[in-house]
Amino acid sequence: MNRLTESQSTNIANLNIKGKGGKDRELAEALGQERAHAEFHDAKNGNDLFEYKKQAGCQWIDAFKLARLDEAPEGITILWFNHKDGVIESVYSSTYEQVRDILFPTEIDQELLSLYRSIAANRTRKAADQVKCKIDVKEIKANFTLLWERS
Repeated sequence: MNRLTESQSTNIANLNIKGKGGKDRELAEALGQERAHAEFHDAKNGNDLFEYKKQAGCQWIDAFKLARLDEAPEGITILWFNHKDGVIESVYSSTYEQVRDILFPTEIDQELLSLYRSIAANRTRKAADQVKCKIDVKEIKANFTLLWERS
């Protein structure tokens, strides 16, 4: 996905994603995608898989999930919906690997990620435990592909 289509752009421009949770179905409909309830992705379009991230300032990423990317289907696109008071201002795309490389860029960071993988594999409360890493809108805009921007 290099750009949003005209129809997707119109739908996104008219959507409000303010509030916690429950917006993935609306985003999938706006983009012509099918809502999915999977660990590593929120929607699909044929064989293409998409994870949705919605943020007004920063986004907290589950490091345990990043540590377990070898368990995820290949080629998932993360769509970043940057909004102000729920009004989507821009949409960027990335991969999980790009996010991992930003949040864990050094050899020591990679060792920490390996430790997270070991912990995640051995915890009994897997669904309840998360380790969060922050990525902010500036990093998203500097490192990921712009698909759409409100004019």
